[in-house]
Amino acid sequence: MNKSVLAGIIAAIALAACGYALTEVPRRTVAELPTGAILVDGRRIATRVAATPGDRSLGFQYASPEQIRHELIYFPYQHAHIVSFHMENVAEPLLIAWIGPDHRVIAIDQMEPGSCCYEPPSEIIAALEFAPAHPLTARIRPGSQVRLARPVFGDQ
Repeated sequence: MNKSVLAGIIAAIALAACGYALTEVPRRTVAELPTGAILVDGRRIATRVAATPGDRSLGFQYASPEQIRHELIYFPYQHAHIVSFHMENVAEPLLIAWIGPDHRVIAIDQMEPGSCCYEPPSEIIAALEFAPAHPLTARIRPGSQVRLARPVFGDQ
């Protein structure tokens, strides 16, 4: 076997090991994130869903102030853990609802543009970002139940 064939096989194995990166469609704006719905205390609300590593890293970066005022982004995770969110390249303040493993909001924090390193007070299964002026602000609070109307992962 010559060296170029062996190098090709090794490269293919390395790419296969990064499987999600091969199937994930890179997105550039919040408008390209998939749409879905969440249930907030049983009430259905349209949202963007950031369920892949690339979509989670995008969030509201580069979104217009109008998009931020009208959109929600739900960030589901397959397993409960502590995450960190930043506000680099985000034009407007946001609220973030930290959603615990029981699908109840454990805290809501305000995040400011250009700031970094917002973390939940304990492990979460999801987070929900929205503008402080969004109508959801009047309905969601710690203890509210929030879940996807149709799960992305099999264990939710």
